[in-house]
Amino acid sequence: MGLQDDAARMLVEALSRRRLGTSMAHGMTPSVSITAYPHATVYFKLDGLGGLRTEFVFDGRPPEILNYMPTAADADALADYTLKRVAGEGGRPPA
Repeated sequence: MGLQDDAARMLVEALSRRRLGTSMAHGMTPSVSITAYPHATVYFKLDGLGGLRTEFVFDGRPPEILNYMPTAADADALADYTLKRVAGEGGRPPA
C-alpha cells in the first residue's frame, strides 16, 4: 500500500497548505475528501500492473482518471485541479 498511501498523504498536505480541512481514508483504496465538499473524493488505486490509478469523483458523476504521481509538484497540481472542479471552474486534469 505504500504508493497509494504516499499519494494520498501528499494530496492531504497540499490541500492543508491551502487551509482546507480534509479527511483521509486508509485501507485497500486510500482516498482523500475535502471537508467543505463531501461529494468530492480522490481515490488512489492500483492498476493491473501495480501502477497508481488516481480517480476524482464529484457529485456522483463517473470517475475522472487523472495522471498523478506522488511528487510535491503533482500534489500541488492535483490540489489546484480538485479545487477548481469543486468551485465549478472546470479546468484541465494535471498533465
